[in-house]
Amino acid sequence: MSIIFIQLVKMFALIAVGFAGNKSKVLDKISNAKLSSFILHISLPSLIISSAIGQPISDKRNVFIILALAIGMFIIIPLISALAVRFFKWERTFELMLNYSNLGFMGFPIMLTIYGKDAVFYASLFLMIFNLSIFSHGVMILNGANNKSDFSIKKLLNAGTVSALIALVIFLFQIPLPSMISDILSVLGGTSTPLAMIVIGSTLAEINLLSVFTDKKLYVISFLKLIIYPLVLFLI
Repeated sequence: MSIIFIQLVKMFALIAVGFAGNKSKVLDKISNAKLSSFILHISLPSLIISSAIGQPISDKRNVFIILALAIGMFIIIPLISALAVRFFKWERTFELMLNYSNLGFMGFPIMLTIYGKDAVFYASLFLMIFNLSIFSHGVMILNGANNKSDFSIKKLLNAGTVSALIALVIFLFQIPLPSMISDILSVLGGTSTPLAMIVIGSTLAEINLLSVFTDKKLYVISFLKLIIYPLVLFLI
């Protein structure tokens, strides 16, 4: 428990660095956008692929169990969210907020820091189903809320989904990679945690934090996402 606490303190320290960097004008919206793009398109995919290298073949059954759980999760959660939005008479954009979290950008760095690369590989399986859901059902929610129709199958083939598929193939077929490539992917993937936390801190410096604590809807949403949903999924 103390190890997890120490790791979380380190992550909050990195967020503080990003916050201070923005306030001191070292970072801004442009640098945040550039760093975010690097994380999503280079460092996180590298982390996901490198996490599959050297995974023991005895874990193969767990892959299909986790894929099944992920599919079940993204069927059950949207149903609960749809009912919650109707009950509280919220806009449908809140349904999207309830369904989907910051799995890639913040989730992966946290899992890498606390649980290591093994957890990242299994989380990448969730990421595949997450992306399939958010870029299909999620887009449908936004289209319905904004009266638009701009769904594209190309959105499903993003860096996160493709890298997760590559990682899955490497694991299932035990494909060996040259040590040079493996080392480069590992180094690039290792930048995910510090960069993501710094960007989050810099982004927080640009918003009115007081407004976060005065919005009553956010308390209900937080209760659902942090208490109710985990309990439901834990039972499953």
